[in-house]
Amino acid sequence: MDSVREVIGTGFGGLAMDGQDDIDGAALTERVRQALAPVLPYGPSLIPLDILVVIATSEHAGAPVTMKQLLAVLPYSATGIRYNLAQLIADGWVTKDATADDRRLVHLLPAARVEAAFAEVRAELLRGLDSDSMH
Repeated sequence: MDSVREVIGTGFGGLAMDGQDDIDGAALTERVRQALAPVLPYGPSLIPLDILVVIATSEHAGAPVTMKQLLAVLPYSATGIRYNLAQLIADGWVTKDATADDRRLVHLLPAARVEAAFAEVRAELLRGLDSDSMH
């Protein structure tokens, strides 16, 4: 969960997330799904979204993830992860990068459009939260 907060911004633009907000959890969750649908691949489906979050946050932290690591951290079947990852690679959301010292070791990297999509989701969420605070 902390990785997701890093991608969309800690505390959702400075709003307290400890019960002081007047937005309930279900409404916020629905808003997140609505913000995700138009900008990320395959709508708000959780498997490709989680794959992109893990790959982007790992790369941002300076430790690009391998397929083996991806399979270990996600709670989905290996088949589901492989299928969705293949789609993300084919559609230009993720690239593979073999390391120079061991060509068998392949890191998964986010394409530039991942950062742009996450930035758009963050902006949409902040717009919605700002409009809610005005009411």
